[in-house]
Amino acid sequence: MILEGLSETIGWILAFFLVALGTSLLVKELTRPRYPIDSEPEDSALGIAKERYARGDLSEKEFRRIKENLSSNVS
Repeated sequence: MILEGLSETIGWILAFFLVALGTSLLVKELTRPRYPIDSEPEDSALGIAKERYARGDLSEKEFRRIKENLSSNVS
C-alpha cells in the first residue's frame, strides 16, 4: 500500500522533471542565434565585402572604404 503511493509519487516527480527538461531544451533551441555571435551573416554587406576581399576581388583600399561607409551608415 505504501509502496504503491511512493511509486506513484516518484512517477509524477519524474514526469515533472522530464516536462521541465523538454521545455527548457525547446526554449534554448528557439532562442539561440542562427549564426555565431562573433561573425557576420554571410549575406550581410560587410560579410560579402569580406568574402570579396579574401578572394582578391577588392583591394585593401576598396575594402576599407566599404567598411567605413557601412559603419558610418549604421550609427
